[in-house]
Amino acid sequence: MNRSKSKIIILMMILTGIFSCQEIFEPQLNVDRQYMVVDGMITNDYGPHYIRLFYTKPLTDIDAYNMVTDATVDILDNQGNVVRLLEINKGIYETPSDFKGEVGVEYILDIITDDGAHFQSDPQILPQPVVLDSLYALLGIEPFYYVSEHTGRLTKVDMDVLNVFASVSEPSYDFPKFRFTSEAYLQYTQTSTELSNTGEIIDQVTFYCWLKRNNIDFVGTDIGEFTIPYEARSHRVAMVPRGVHPMRFLNFPEGIYTDVRVVFNRFLSLNDDAYDFHVKKNEQIRGQGGLFDPVVTQINGNIKCISDPSVLVLGFFEASYDLGLFVYKIHQPNFLASYEIQFIDYFEPYSPAGCVTSEPPDFWIY
Repeated sequence: MNRSKSKIIILMMILTGIFSCQEIFEPQLNVDRQYMVVDGMITNDYGPHYIRLFYTKPLTDIDAYNMVTDATVDILDNQGNVVRLLEINKGIYETPSDFKGEVGVEYILDIITDDGAHFQSDPQILPQPVVLDSLYALLGIEPFYYVSEHTGRLTKVDMDVLNVFASVSEPSYDFPKFRFTSEAYLQYTQTSTELSNTGEIIDQVTFYCWLKRNNIDFVGTDIGEFTIPYEARSHRVAMVPRGVHPMRFLNFPEGIYTDVRVVFNRFLSLNDDAYDFHVKKNEQIRGQGGLFDPVVTQINGNIKCISDPSVLVLGFFEASYDLGLFVYKIHQPNFLASYEIQFIDYFEPYSPAGCVTSEPPDFWIY
């Protein structure tokens, strides 16, 4: 037998061994195990502040979360103060209204459940506030994708949008660590017309409608992602559609939209622990299900079980500086190319979305 034939036989034997030794691996998953989750925050503002305690559940479980009730929940600080929280609803505990966090003070969340299990957070220092130097709006183009009604294919469309940027700096010349909330408010009208058999208008009703929705999914993140120290940089904190045409691609209701674009932004300064936690949270949200994308239990919180260190606890207790809620309208003065930020008084729609007839609601923006 020559050498080339020997190589072929050996290769066939190797391949046969590889494909004949396959065995299905079925991982043993403990889907019924419950983990306690801690979700809560204190700030420099007066309370009440809230701590929520509950247990995880399988994805297939459609029932409500199993809340942690009858727990003793305290907030301790490094100055010897102890603040007891009151359970106001199942698993929801609140601080007294006169309690507020102080800059530079360390706080620990202390929890004892009704079965005697003892949990504590790592000490959390309430940080100095970052400096919000400016807010400004720029016209941009954003790609969106939708399924075409005609072809059934995924189609790309470039749409004009208004991007809002925050220029933020940090007093100690470190890179500013902060997160933000972002909501967009839009308003539109719809007309319902009743016609006679001959096509004459019998009655016509105008509906004044509004929509207030979370804007983070458009922005793509809820933290300031800065990497260069000693430099104030801008970060996108809101994105709203400019015209009427893109509304249907964004799952907004059909209607004649006014030119009102209102944004609600809240900014929170973070300490190192909180910033790292929210960075990892955003990495998980942006993950595409890849092999190395983080899973929930890989995102380390700051809660530990004191009575049994082997017990895994999820969640995070946050102590942050609240810079406040900024409400502003993006408008285009005199049809110029540039856009301006016009701060307005806080207002609250009757509901996140709705319509009224006859006349605009009292919170309608002109």
